[in-house]
Amino acid sequence: MILKFSTIAILPSQREMSSSLNKARRLETPPIPDSQIFGIPYLYTRTIENEEFLCVDKFIKRKTRILLFASNEQLKMLYQNSIVLMDGTFSTCPKIFDQVFTIHSIKYEQSFICGIGLLPDRKKSTYRFVFEELKGLAVRMNLVFSPSTIITDFEPSLAEAIISEFPSSNHIGCYFHFTQAVYRQIQHLGLSSGYCSDESIRMTCRKLMALPLLPSSVVLKCFEDLYESVLLTSSAALGSLKPLFEYYENYWVKTIGIKRWNVYGIRIKTNNNAEGFHNRLNLRIAKHHPNIWILIRCIQGEEIRFNHVLIQMIGGLTCRTKTAA
Repeated sequence: MILKFSTIAILPSQREMSSSLNKARRLETPPIPDSQIFGIPYLYTRTIENEEFLCVDKFIKRKTRILLFASNEQLKMLYQNSIVLMDGTFSTCPKIFDQVFTIHSIKYEQSFICGIGLLPDRKKSTYRFVFEELKGLAVRMNLVFSPSTIITDFEPSLAEAIISEFPSSNHIGCYFHFTQAVYRQIQHLGLSSGYCSDESIRMTCRKLMALPLLPSSVVLKCFEDLYESVLLTSSAALGSLKPLFEYYENYWVKTIGIKRWNVYGIRIKTNNNAEGFHNRLNLRIAKHHPNIWILIRCIQGEEIRFNHVLIQMIGGLTCRTKTAA
């Protein structure tokens, strides 16, 4: 339909229409809270399809609150699959909380978001509270939350909570985070230029990074052989790696322990799928530390996406394979 010029002339300008739309949105959006003590309107506790979504809303202390969003279908997938990824992100977290904590499950060779939490801190007790709540929800659904494999980064308090709550699970540190940490130490020790220009330094560092890919029974011997070759070398270049080996031995071998970062025979070696989800969340929200209502609307959208992808997988659509560029 083509509007007459006289009709167009009386229409508000684009700026006026944008202003009116923004006012309408503000009327629909609840007041933005400045602390963790606030009410959540009914529509923000439900999925877009009006199903239960806010499954945990509890104060663990007088002013310290935990929110966890997951639909029944997401919880079922979490409880019925053996591999779980966990990760935290901070830039998309409202300022009144400390982190957005996400839990993912692997099915059909695909990562599915199964729970999104807003946590007040990164304490062991807080993580344990989340896991205990999830176990309680599983019991009410006549299911059990006991994954065989849990993949995370190397955050100490999260690791301690997982060991306490899931003693029979195989807790693996993400291989990508491992190599990142070793390379950051290379940079910290001023070895970056040698790593880039000297083949012997680069190969020795890469062998260190590759130790998690070996059977755990031979990792220590291979590390000791590498370390000995550095200690006995007459090469000044290789000799410069001694501080790196000291760091590796003290932190990764003695403090973290080989079992935690050994990924030999493990099909999924990283929690990069969780990182990818966080990247998509960042793009969708498009701002640092959004208000709580923007984040919840985005989380509701991710629950819709979860259902769509699950339907596609059940229908026989396989996930995309990576191809060389």
